[in-house]
Amino acid sequence: MIAKFQKPHRGMARALILSAGVGMLTLMDPAHGQAPASTPADNSSPPIIVKTIPAIGATNVDPNLKRIEVVFDQDMARGYSWTGGGPDYPPMPPGAKPKWLDKRTCILPVELNAGHYYRVGINSKSYHGFSSIHGVAALPAALFFTTEGASQELVAKTRIPQVVRMEPKNGARNVRTDLAEVRVTFNMRMGDGFSWCTAGDDDHDFPKGRPGQGPHWMADKMTCVLPVTLRPGMTYRISLNAPEFKNFQSEAGVPLEPVAYSFTTSGEATMLLAGSDWEQEQKESFDRGNKWAAYKLWDAYAHGRHNIAASPEKADKWLREFVQDVWVVRFEPVESFAPANPQEFLARLSQYAHTYSGQNDVGLGSFFRTTKQGDKLVGSFLVKDPDEFKSRLEQVPGVKLVSSEKITPEKFVEYEALPQESL
Repeated sequence: MIAKFQKPHRGMARALILSAGVGMLTLMDPAHGQAPASTPADNSSPPIIVKTIPAIGATNVDPNLKRIEVVFDQDMARGYSWTGGGPDYPPMPPGAKPKWLDKRTCILPVELNAGHYYRVGINSKSYHGFSSIHGVAALPAALFFTTEGASQELVAKTRIPQVVRMEPKNGARNVRTDLAEVRVTFNMRMGDGFSWCTAGDDDHDFPKGRPGQGPHWMADKMTCVLPVTLRPGMTYRISLNAPEFKNFQSEAGVPLEPVAYSFTTSGEATMLLAGSDWEQEQKESFDRGNKWAAYKLWDAYAHGRHNIAASPEKADKWLREFVQDVWVVRFEPVESFAPANPQEFLARLSQYAHTYSGQNDVGLGSFFRTTKQGDKLVGSFLVKDPDEFKSRLEQVPGVKLVSSEKITPEKFVEYEALPQESL
């Protein structure tokens, strides 16, 4: 599937990803603590892990260790998402719960065994409980280690995967345009997932796929294949894994550090009109089920973007495609919850409801808006499944559903233009 993510200080990028089927254990609990003195310079920056106990990749960890710690570089909200499952996930003592020691340090109580490999995730693609006080989720990370007495086979699980071969080679020139596959080979057996990501702010230099074919692993689980259609005179750029997409992982769940990969094809660059090229690409993406392509086409025709002439008729057509089965849901704070700005409202929703913008549609939380009504803020999202959103909203303390209705093209134009208001 294709997923979009926001790179810090950059535009939208995309990735061809497959997530391995790992169970998720997400725990939420309010806590209070004292804030360290310093604060990050940019409130929009995702929190960064500055320390873990034990260290990531540690071996010979004392099995008597009673808690795992993670420390961030900025003040955090009160939620957390310790993710994972199965025998590699460290068990907790009966009745124990994770908690915050202060606004930057969270602990996970554990009962470890000697001679064991453990792995626990900190956030994931779907779970974003670890978020800053400004509502920005920490990028997914994995903490893995072995305890004293572990065999060499278990210790080997802590090794970080490395790319040992690329076809074509990294930095290659004059690559044949009839090449049908790009391949990367690792130094160990890998899990089922992969993240072929764009390297720039858009996907113009990411190889186009081949109809009916998708990325896949060879039988040895060491070589991953990306079917491609190449154009002459193009420099293609790919990132293997990215900050928010780390599905290239070893069988033990250790992620590959992002690797930049590029090559240039032979021949003269094909001269295509940027507008028509982009337009065709979006139409093909829509035909494959990506409704965000309809939104992009509406935006282009409505405002004359991407070197495309404005066309009210075509804009209306694509807007109607986009808003099919899209609902606007509104909700308000109740009881003691009184958010003063969109960030506080969104942090509460992210902490308990796990709202998200879908990869091919609005999902369960796109186009977040806040509107002042008297002395409170009323929030709203565009969603594809209002019943599922209502079910998730019921898990959020201090928030209740106000209304849910299908949105029309005319109402969408008004809604998109709304600001995010604060008290």
